Amino acid sequence: MNAALHDYGFVQFFAQQVSLEELEQNRVSRVIEVQRSLITVFDGGGERSISLTSFWLTGAPEDRPTVGDWVLLDNEASGIERVLERRSVVRRVAAGKKTMKHGQ
Repeated sequence: MNAALHDYGFVQFFAQQVSLEELEQNRVSRVIEVQRSLITVFDGGGERSISLTSFWLTGAPEDRPTVGDWVLLDNEASGIERVLERRSVVRRVAAGKKTMKHGQ
């Protein structure tokens, strides 16, 4: 495993989710930027942009790769095979919902 990935937070929690076969056939990468249907990942050697396929775009929003996620890229590093389990998640409430203070 590339030492640079450890610097980006690839710890035992994530490493234990990847089999030796997957390591031989895929690239572990960290999502560092998301822009609609395009993500940027760091794979230990550099950054690359990956287009999200319809599989990711039509699925549940919480299942899509997001900044901070660890993903397995296919051998050509052109697509995401899977997103590793997250250790923590930050979620925001939907925009546009009006909230009221108690007593109003």
